Amino acid sequence: MSSQDKVRVTIDAKLWDAVKAVAAIKGIAPQLYLETALKASLDGVESLNRVAVHAANIDASAVQIADQINVIADFIVDMYREQAQKKPNSSDTDNP
Repeated sequence: MSSQDKVRVTIDAKLWDAVKAVAAIKGIAPQLYLETALKASLDGVESLNRVAVHAANIDASAVQIADQINVIADFIVDMYREQAQKKPNSSDTDNP
């Protein structure tokens, strides 16, 4: 990474002290520990974004399936109505 790629951020002194303490326990530089922690937190956000995209796709699929079910249901209703119109109504012929 070149010096132009690096970004400086301001961190509360107490937070930086905690980062340094944990980094010392792990035996790595505080900057590296903080960078690793930030990258790990961003991986979680990316995972959530992927889940959101999948949820949107599932939602769209559910809408398509519901539309297809409605088309099939309308076809069945229309078919029964057509058959009912073709058949003589038995209740009309039974009454004298």
